[in-house]
Amino acid sequence: MPRPARRRRVCFDPERLFFKPRGVRMSDLETIELTRDELEAIRLCYLEGHYQEEASRQMDISRQTLGRILSSANSKVADFLVNGKALTINGGHYYRDKLNTNLKKRHGRLKGSQSCYKKNNRALTSIDKAKASRKNDLPE
Repeated sequence: MPRPARRRRVCFDPERLFFKPRGVRMSDLETIELTRDELEAIRLCYLEGHYQEEASRQMDISRQTLGRILSSANSKVADFLVNGKALTINGGHYYRDKLNTNLKKRHGRLKGSQSCYKKNNRALTSIDKAKASRKNDLPE
C-alpha cells in the first residue's frame, strides 16, 4: 500500500476557475482539470520567477515532486491551448496557508518554510538581486 500523498501549501486563489475558447459551445468541448497545486507551481516558477528549489520550499514539498507537478501542469496547459479544450481549475491535495502554520520550533529556533504572507521578510534570491542591480544601473 503506498503512503498517503503529502498535502501541498497553496497561497493563491484564482479569480476565475474556468476557461474555454470563445465562440465554441460547451457541449462541443472536452474539459481538462488543472489542480490547485499545479496552478500554484506554475505561478511560483513561471510568473514569479522562483527556482524550483525555492518554490518547492514555499509549497512544502520536495523539489522532485514540484518537477512532476510542473510537468503534469505543462502538458495540461499545452493540451488546452493547442487542441482548443476547456480548462477548469479544481481539486488537488492542498491546504491554504494561514500565517506561519508551517513553522516548527526545534532547539529554540523556528525551522521550516515561511508563510505565504511573509514575502517582505524573506531573503533576497539571485533573481531579486539581479532586478535590484538593474534598477540601480538605470539612468535617472
